[in-house]
Amino acid sequence: MSENRVSITAKVPLTAQQQWETFIAHHCARWQGVLVRYDAAGQVLDILDSLRICIPSDDRQTVTHSIDFRSRMTETVTQKQWVLTLGNPLIIHPVDPEAYLLFNPHSSDTMVGPDRTGSRFYFEPYLLAPGKRMSVVVMYTSADSTQPNIFSLFRESKEEVAKPWWSQQTHSRIDRVNCLKLPAQTTGGPYVSLDEMAQLPVPPQPSEIQGDFLQIQFPDAIEVVISSDRFNTPYYASMCWTPDTNDTLRSCTLIYEQPEQKADVFAI
Repeated sequence: MSENRVSITAKVPLTAQQQWETFIAHHCARWQGVLVRYDAAGQVLDILDSLRICIPSDDRQTVTHSIDFRSRMTETVTQKQWVLTLGNPLIIHPVDPEAYLLFNPHSSDTMVGPDRTGSRFYFEPYLLAPGKRMSVVVMYTSADSTQPNIFSLFRESKEEVAKPWWSQQTHSRIDRVNCLKLPAQTTGGPYVSLDEMAQLPVPPQPSEIQGDFLQIQFPDAIEVVISSDRFNTPYYASMCWTPDTNDTLRSCTLIYEQPEQKADVFAI
């Protein structure tokens, strides 16, 4: 898409304040749910009861972020707390100050590690529906990892939602596929460039990208498709979720066009 950017005049910069307010609107709540961790082959490593809480300060200048993870398999308890602050133009997270946290005003949000070809690369797209949230952390844990080493699947509800929306299923399936089917894009609609920190109109996109991909199918109609080799250029990572049978598809696609370029993010 970089060849299309030269002629685009309808850029809308993503300001620090916009990012901060979108983050507070989408995520400042008590989110309870289940976290399942998988290895590179899709086998379950651990199942944890999860509580993630974000509480803004009275002046809305900071957000206290707390986690409480309780393993059903080992009975281990992990509790941590951080204070998030407004950056310029990105939100600074103490866990990884170099990561990119993008809060999209249209559909989905994402946290992306700083360097796709570095020693530790990861990303966590979030997809949201009323009272519901899901995310998948895809993590490459070493400099020579061409494929992910760990997947972490979160399925969450706002605490005031009485009944969990997710099933008790944990089975996943990983297949090699030869194309990535992109959700229908509307030319002229917005996408986000992390490299430029701006919203731009979507140029015409093919419905399928040919190549070598890994397709990971999780429970509850959650699917992730990624390039089979992290060092591929371009590199693609797409996640989709249908919250229920009466709802519309949510999706987020990250595209790295160049080795040193940050991601473009499509959210439907």
